[in-house]
Amino acid sequence: MSDPRHIELAEMAARIRKRTEYDRLYDEQYRKKFRKERLEYGLKYKEENRLSLRDSCREYRLKNSDKVSEYQKNYSIIFAKKKKARRLLRSAVERGVLVKPTTCERCGKTPNTGSDGRSMLQGHHANYNKALEVSWWCVACHALERRARGEKGKE
Repeated sequence: MSDPRHIELAEMAARIRKRTEYDRLYDEQYRKKFRKERLEYGLKYKEENRLSLRDSCREYRLKNSDKVSEYQKNYSIIFAKKKKARRLLRSAVERGVLVKPTTCERCGKTPNTGSDGRSMLQGHHANYNKALEVSWWCVACHALERRARGEKGKE
């Protein structure tokens, strides 16, 4: 005797496969039309649920430490240029070669400081070959820019 949940999932998968081209186009247009609202909702949700999201991420990292360490190894290899640019920028700021501003160059807001007292501004590299040429953006503006370019998560 089959598990009813298995049958239900199989039927759902069949329905998804049968979706028409019209449905796909409609969904794509909907996502484009309400992109800004969806992004704002996501940012608001993350801010309101910051602690529970942090705890769930921490639990995942503890339960899947082997996957996390494998990802980190691969990240270092794949994104070596990004890593080098970030290291050079951080070093320049620490040595005083570059001065980190206090306001976001994109929205003009002054972001909060982190628990260690540092500004929550992030350096945005338009070109990783030019490590010290950055735009200083708040976390929210930087996230919006990454999503606009189709990047995911923290990179």
